[in-house]
Order: sequence, then C-alpha cells, then structure tokens
Amino acid sequence: MPVVLHPSTITAVSSIQMNLPHNAKQAEKSIELMYFELIKRFKGDFPQLHPKTDMEIQDKLLDKLLEAQTVVQEQLKDPNIQ
Repeated sequence: MPVVLHPSTITAVSSIQMNLPHNAKQAEKSIELMYFELIKRFKGDFPQLHPKTDMEIQDKLLDKLLEAQTVVQEQLKDPNIQ
C-alpha cells in the first residue's frame, strides 16, 4: 500500500507500533479497524516521541528549536493572539 511521506504531511511521530497484515485483500479493512481501535484506546491523544528523551538526539540547534516550539505553542494558546 503506497504511503506519501512528504515533510509537510508529517507533524509528529508516535511511539505506537502496529503489525500490518500481509494479505492485501484484508489489509484495507483490517488497518481501518486497527486505527479506530487505537483512537478509542488512546482517546485520540497518541503518545509522541520526544527527540531528546526518547530518540536521544543531542544537538544544540535542536535545543533552540524545541525552546522556540514551546514559546510558539504557548502563544497559540492565548485567545488574544496578535
């Protein structure tokens, strides 16, 4: 089953793993059911991999980017954003 992996389509990476069926005839319906089960199990809030703590990426630029991300996320929570 082809999957588009363009950088603009990926917003986060989850730590959830799924075993996909090998049979192409059953794959589409099985994957759909598995996905809906994951949504129910995690209530739509999938656990995300953290680049420093989970993936152990050590980079000074990454530290700056994560700080900037935190600042932007806090600003987006403000209802009076300017």
